[in-house]
Amino acid sequence: MGSAINVGVAQITAIDKGGNMAAPLLAQYVGGGPDSMLGNFLLAFVAAVAFATIVAVVAGLVLASASAMAHDIYVGVIRGDHASPGEQVVAARVASVIVGIMAITIGILAKGQNVAHLVALAFAVAASSNLPAVFLTLYWKKCNTMGIVLGMTVGALTAIGLVLVSPNMTYPLAVKATEDKAIQAATAKIAKLNGDLAKAADTAAKDKLTADIKKAEAAKAVSEKKIADLGGATTSIVGLEKPLIELKNPGLISIPLGFLMVFLGSILFRDKRAEEMWDELYVRQNTGIHAEGATAH
Repeated sequence: MGSAINVGVAQITAIDKGGNMAAPLLAQYVGGGPDSMLGNFLLAFVAAVAFATIVAVVAGLVLASASAMAHDIYVGVIRGDHASPGEQVVAARVASVIVGIMAITIGILAKGQNVAHLVALAFAVAASSNLPAVFLTLYWKKCNTMGIVLGMTVGALTAIGLVLVSPNMTYPLAVKATEDKAIQAATAKIAKLNGDLAKAADTAAKDKLTADIKKAEAAKAVSEKKIADLGGATTSIVGLEKPLIELKNPGLISIPLGFLMVFLGSILFRDKRAEEMWDELYVRQNTGIHAEGATAH
């Protein structure tokens, strides 16, 4: 809010249309603006903190993803738990490269999107897939492998699918209509301000009107650029002219559906062995008894 008031939406979106530079630009404003040493120092400081935080988080996610791919897929599935430590290290390194390439590609495709909003959507997908599986595994005796697989698959795919047909996607016709209105409003405002400027006699008033005209022209230029970037497109990436649902976050639908799929999968595909092992595993997960066997494995 402070950035929107003091820096201005036009200046923020001119640098990054996703609005991700709002906080660094506010720091620059607090320090005295782009022409001051303190302002540029605060901008660099906030940017460095953000970069260090992102790198730390991404490094942890890459390690977790690479470990899961190397141990669970390569060692557990492909090699059937018969892989040497050296092979596991090589598999982890290859998996790290694969995960890194995927992350970079998705990051490039998501350029211009608001990072905080993307994080919320990622959590919604994770909650739709992982939360039902973890929760019911811990607290429901009849939960089994088929229920977990069904719940995670349906939950994740539903969340992703709902995002693709939600207002989160870019709908060119809606964007053009909104920006056309903004251009018309900016044009009218510029004309009015120019008229007031011609009548103004006070120097301070002229300076203020001139600054307001520049802001209005910048806002108009941003809207014109958005329309130009769309070109002749009329539909979203999945071929829709308008969203099918109005929910920006799919969690309200996909999370309960994930729970339902785990329940139905476990009921329809009963696993007697899983039920028989429940008491043993429940004691082990709460007491750690015989954990040394799992560690050795």
